[in-house]
Amino acid sequence: MSRVFLLAVLLLAAVSALISPAAAQRGTEREVVFQQSFTVADGGSLVVDIGAGSVRVETTASGRAEVVVEGRGEGVRAAFERLRFEAGVRGNRLTARTRGRGQMGRTQADFVYTIRIPRRFTVGVDTGSGNVTVGPLDGALTVDTGSGNVETARVGGRLSVDTGSGNVTVAELAGTGSVDTGSGNVTVALARVAPLVVGTGSGSVRVSVPRGSDATLALDGGTVRIDDALGFEGRRTARAASGRIGRGGDRIAVDTGSGGITVSAR
Repeated sequence: MSRVFLLAVLLLAAVSALISPAAAQRGTEREVVFQQSFTVADGGSLVVDIGAGSVRVETTASGRAEVVVEGRGEGVRAAFERLRFEAGVRGNRLTARTRGRGQMGRTQADFVYTIRIPRRFTVGVDTGSGNVTVGPLDGALTVDTGSGNVETARVGGRLSVDTGSGNVTVAELAGTGSVDTGSGNVTVALARVAPLVVGTGSGSVRVSVPRGSDATLALDGGTVRIDDALGFEGRRTARAASGRIGRGGDRIAVDTGSGGITVSAR
């Protein structure tokens, strides 16, 4: 091997060592690929319908809404163009949706959709796969994700969550609720007792209610535990319980394939 050729090989290796870390860093950093603000009023609605990606709904006290999309990965801007994403307001309804495919060939990119809206809004989120996070909300909330975790702060209206696989955490629920996950743990804290139905194919369920609550319980799972402080009356086995706390009332029904169920006082 000639000395000139050897020097050329060493020089190329040195340049590659300098460039590669920067290129790798660019592939892991998120960049904003869409950002737009809208004027909205309290009492409106948000509809999010995307093929895949994580969704964050943040609430504010202002009459403004904002949609921000961040992407990461090689060819992220080209992949975003293929999503055919659009956002807009009609009446007092804010819509954010994709109409195309985000990945083709060997291009790999993932996106996070952040939407900021007033707290008094009705929200519906539908994503093929991805985590969903929702801030404090005074209106109703519907979430449907093929796979992904769902986490909410206080929800003042009706709640409906459906995820193929993923954990569901509801910090506080003041309305009626329905939660269904194919596999995953579920935690729901009730601000007050209202009809609640929770189902999981495999996973544990924890429901907490205010002390002194009146409710009817129908529980069926791998194991069942009811806080003695709730004063449960009814039939109970290691795997099921049906009866009442307090004077009875709205029904709390929980069904797990194999996971444990805990109902506690808060």
